[in-house]
Amino acid sequence: MSILGIEITAPIAYFEEEKKAFNHFSIDLIMDTDLTRSARSGKLEDSIDYTDVFGTVKRVAESQYDLIEVFLDRLGTALMESFDGIERLHLSITKKAPQLGGKLQSVVLERFWSRETA
Repeated sequence: MSILGIEITAPIAYFEEEKKAFNHFSIDLIMDTDLTRSARSGKLEDSIDYTDVFGTVKRVAESQYDLIEVFLDRLGTALMESFDGIERLHLSITKKAPQLGGKLQSVVLERFWSRETA
């Protein structure tokens, strides 16, 4: 299951100027999960409700973080703790148009989680 292109605006920044302006991010989640049970039952409770996943993203993004790395870690940890059906998670956070004194499209941070290594 993948949820791609979640757009958020958040005060995730190290420099004070960026914190005041907020930054724009795009989040991609690729979740390895067994969908067999929900496919057979046709019941949402047998799957991962992506509206709940989206709600978790929004909730975690409301906090203030100085580094994207901290946000990435907190979000991945929250998702793995909240949704037992996620076996592996690939999380990608894109900071759009970071202010670095020159033209730059984006900065992307990625991380992987797995229950097998937890």
